[in-house]
Amino acid sequence: MGDLGWVRGLVTRLGRPAETIWLVTLGLALVAPLVATVLPRLARLLALVLAPAAFALALAATVQQQTMVALGLITFATTSGFVVSWSTTTAREAVGPLVAGPVPGHRVGNLTLTCAQSRSLDYLLMR
Repeated sequence: MGDLGWVRGLVTRLGRPAETIWLVTLGLALVAPLVATVLPRLARLLALVLAPAAFALALAATVQQQTMVALGLITFATTSGFVVSWSTTTAREAVGPLVAGPVPGHRVGNLTLTCAQSRSLDYLLMR
């Protein structure tokens, strides 16, 4: 699989890597909703870059038998995934849907259903 000595060097330079990674993950979880709301496109771009990198480093930490570091990195990557979702939703609400035009919906008699009601009806009818 190759020499992963650079990972060990990076981890030893961090001092206590498990605590550091968990603190960074906690900070990301606390600040992420604000950043995803204020700067949604930048947050989405950064999270899309950081999530795969964190998963790759988690794999390398697992190979080096550093379980707590790997779990912290996996949690960091998962939190980055939530940031991507939040920022995409925020940008979509600010800009609008990807496709212009009326929102598709169902009509039942004289009643027009909302999007949520339409999805629920689709689920009930198993379409």
